[in-house]
Amino acid sequence: MRYLFTEGIKHRKLKDTAIGKIPIDWRVENFRNILSRTLRHGVYKRKEDISSSGVRIIKMGDLNSNLKIGDQDMERVRVNENELKRFKVDEGNLIFARTSIIAGGLGNCGIIIKHNDTIIFDGNLLCADLNLNVAYPEFYLYYFKSEQGQKEISGITAGTQSRNISSSNLMEIMIPLPGIKEQIEIANIISKVFEKIRLESKRLTLMKSIFYALSNKLIEGKITTRALEVPENVNRK
Repeated sequence: MRYLFTEGIKHRKLKDTAIGKIPIDWRVENFRNILSRTLRHGVYKRKEDISSSGVRIIKMGDLNSNLKIGDQDMERVRVNENELKRFKVDEGNLIFARTSIIAGGLGNCGIIIKHNDTIIFDGNLLCADLNLNVAYPEFYLYYFKSEQGQKEISGITAGTQSRNISSSNLMEIMIPLPGIKEQIEIANIISKVFEKIRLESKRLTLMKSIFYALSNKLIEGKITTRALEVPENVNRK
């Protein structure tokens, strides 16, 4: 990711910029310049607003558990027409953690993918509506997950004890701006890597479950390893 976000996928000259070396034909812009409108703050709902017949609401736990947010099970809340209009999310929106009780949680980023019913977002989150003419959402999802993107986010809270990010500061973050075609190509490469990591993590979790299940059965004496033992009268050589 570090290589793709600093040198791209084509071999060409680099130039020095405020965010380090980037390809000579890339630009550096403030994040606000690739948004179709200013960052949106989410809605705070009360416990009495929770309703199984309401709309789904993205909360911090949903963002922390999912890189891509679509048809996952979420808490549902009642909303009025004005709240629905203001806080509804759409495919391609980026969601950021505005607050965090743990170090490193600030600015965690996820993306809204195609989904079947309405979703709104919680007040501890921020929503970015990108200008799709110049910005490919998945490219910037991975940028904010990258070392450089995390460094830029850390920079807006450095030297403070703040546990929240202001939308105005986040919009001032400097970001690279390749051509839209190269953004798509880079995002597709990284997406395959993330999918590989996801599948291998799932496989590892399954193997651990099998290991612990077998270990418990061995301890309880429900299975034995005697079948693996070599009889004394067998030449071990």
